[in-house]
Amino acid sequence: MAGVALRPIEDAVFDEMRDPESVRMAAFTAENPDDRAAFDAHMAKIGRTPGVTRRAIALDGRLVGTVASFVIEGDTEVTASLKVLQEAGFTVTGTDTGFANARKAEIQETILRLADPPKT
Repeated sequence: MAGVALRPIEDAVFDEMRDPESVRMAAFTAENPDDRAAFDAHMAKIGRTPGVTRRAIALDGRLVGTVASFVIEGDTEVTASLKVLQEAGFTVTGTDTGFANARKAEIQETILRLADPPKT
């Protein structure tokens, strides 16, 4: 049986964040994913920001992705796979557009909200 674990972000994330397929899928990435100094500065800034939680996702000890939560204008935002979020109880509430460095174009973003827990 596969073992999934969340662990602190480590250096291995840099390699994932510059993998061409990962960059295309993530879309909202650094302007130059190969710029290690910019990556390190960005990660240090995120690490000092109150309200930000970042974790690496490991499957049987192998890095397979990342997840993060952060607050924008009083709302907690989560970055992870759409499918994973929907399976965790998030529902689509709308869309927006934003410029994606990885695709050099405006793309559609999906806005989700965590469904209210069932009332007992």
